[in-house]
Amino acid sequence: MKLLTVDHSVAVRTRLSQLFEDLSGIDVIQAAELDEGYAKLRQFTPDAMVLEPIFPGANGLELLAYAKRHFPSVTVLINTNAIVYRDQCLALGADRFFDKSLEISDLVDAIVRLRDRSLAAGQAATARAGERNHS
Repeated sequence: MKLLTVDHSVAVRTRLSQLFEDLSGIDVIQAAELDEGYAKLRQFTPDAMVLEPIFPGANGLELLAYAKRHFPSVTVLINTNAIVYRDQCLALGADRFFDKSLEISDLVDAIVRLRDRSLAAGQAATARAGERNHS
């Protein structure tokens, strides 16, 4: 599973990467700026994106809307302290919203569930392909 994290905070990106890289089956791609987030979204088409929508002098809500419009299969998880944006993020199509200060374990659990679903889907596809080849 490919996971893109987009957050201006080095500490947050590092912490998220450490948490997810310790889990097998998750490849973490980091973006420190929104422009980099757009580029990596287009380049890698991740399975999921963890997005901080508030950037100094920039609006991450536009990246959220862009991702949902152009890459609807990407699960977008918002991770921010700016909980006042919860309704707006969900209205723009965010799949989940997490309070960065209080819900990190919930975010990790959500990523693990996505990884497990992704692995199960891949195994089912491999099994179907094997059945077709033996028919």
